[in-house]
Amino acid sequence: MLAIIQKAKWLLGGNIIFAFSQWLLLTLIAKICTGQELGEYSYAMSIVAPVFMLTNLQLRPIFVADYNSDKYYDFASFFSLRFYSNVLGFLVVMLWGMFTHIDSIWIIAFVALTKCLESISDIIYGWYNAINKTELITRSLTTKAIFSIILLGAILVLSKSLIYGLIGLCIVYLAIMLFIDFKAIKVKKAWLVYQPEAFKQIIIYALPLGVTVMLVSLQTNLPRYFIEKYDAIESVGVFTIFYYFVVIGGIVINSVCQYLSPLYAQSWHEASKKHFFKLFNMSYLIAGSFGLFSLIITYFWGGELLSLVYGDKFNHELATLNIIILSGIFTYLSVVNGYTMTSLKIIKVQIPMFLGLIAITFVSCFLLIPKYHLIGAAWVGLISSLSQFLIGLLILLKESSTS
Repeated sequence: MLAIIQKAKWLLGGNIIFAFSQWLLLTLIAKICTGQELGEYSYAMSIVAPVFMLTNLQLRPIFVADYNSDKYYDFASFFSLRFYSNVLGFLVVMLWGMFTHIDSIWIIAFVALTKCLESISDIIYGWYNAINKTELITRSLTTKAIFSIILLGAILVLSKSLIYGLIGLCIVYLAIMLFIDFKAIKVKKAWLVYQPEAFKQIIIYALPLGVTVMLVSLQTNLPRYFIEKYDAIESVGVFTIFYYFVVIGGIVINSVCQYLSPLYAQSWHEASKKHFFKLFNMSYLIAGSFGLFSLIITYFWGGELLSLVYGDKFNHELATLNIIILSGIFTYLSVVNGYTMTSLKIIKVQIPMFLGLIAITFVSCFLLIPKYHLIGAAWVGLISSLSQFLIGLLILLKESSTS
């Protein structure tokens, strides 16, 4: 286990630093801005996430898997497709925002623009990931993290305006993309050429996975929509703050799996099943151990942790936090399942799986959140993550037994 973490240290380090910076940004917004603004920002993220999960089409892991097996596609096609899909994603988010929460449209717009810039950098990270130059990813993520915290924090302190802060965040993301990511890979203008035939081939293959991760995001964000409807926009912010502890852990596990995904593909492609299952079991051990450690910390010292970070205003929801962290254990194990299925090109079966999970989550939200509010949303998260883990494991066991 330690050997795998050591080998993935560059990717793991960069992603942890970036995840920590995102948590700090959320903390700054919670401390400096109003509860209304925190809720609006959280609601904006819940709109942006599923849309860009779909339009991003999971091109990064697909490119990595293809580069380490068939080498059927070229990187320029992936980069160009990501650019045009971002334009589509931004337009969809704006329409969603105008029809559901017009009062927050500027916050939604700048959160979406930040996501567009992040998505372009993400596909470049896919190239570095494929050629095992993950230290370049770490350099970009670390620089972005540092300047994001400094600029957003300064703007919020001086102006007390969340919109100005988000504009500053967009400037940082744009500068890092242009002067670090583009410069390192030497982006060419030809990469922006519209390639309908190449796009069609990639989309036909990638769309099931894009739909799948969109459903994953909807599954995660459904409780926020119900909280906004049946409780208050401020409560969406509280739920997001608590759930972000799981998000940080998920980024750690994602980093390990991003490093291992080429090895999953290689070992399965080369029919080295013994090595494949060794990697798979080690990934489970890392994910499960991390989740259990997180639960122990919050169960025994959760109150002190919340007081240290946010003051005493959220301590009355400590039970909600513990349930959310418990759900994180199954979320992390599900991340391993997801990367494994993608590496083995088990794609189409994921759509009905997540449609079923969406149904489970929706029914749970309908039954629990109107009556129990935040703690009801936490129980929904636990039911949803446990169901996802068990169904994903059954699919992998079935596939491994028939291959």
